[in-house]
Amino acid sequence: MIKESSQNKNIKSTKTPAVKKNFFRSMFGLGILCAAVSVIMIARGIAVQPDITANKNLIADLNAQIEQEKARQAEVDQMRENTDTDEYIEKIARERLGMIKNDEILFIDVSEK
Repeated sequence: MIKESSQNKNIKSTKTPAVKKNFFRSMFGLGILCAAVSVIMIARGIAVQPDITANKNLIADLNAQIEQEKARQAEVDQMRENTDTDEYIEKIARERLGMIKNDEILFIDVSEK
């Protein structure tokens, strides 16, 4: 048993520097790989930045357009509510159709023609 353990120690001691050397080479290679990937990711992030800015501007424009359309929709809703009233119907009948009430007298100014 003593011989076996001394043989194992000899084997380990001869492989240890080589294993350490390979380990450090592997770690160095892994570090280089990580650095390269980081540089590539940063470069791509910088390259995409103008697109991001353009898209943010587009989003701001679209949000402004949405607000305008909401205001327009509110006007249309208000107009829809007003069209159901008697006053609005009478106004349209007078202005567009030239109608008058039964007890009214219509005067036509001929001097303008």
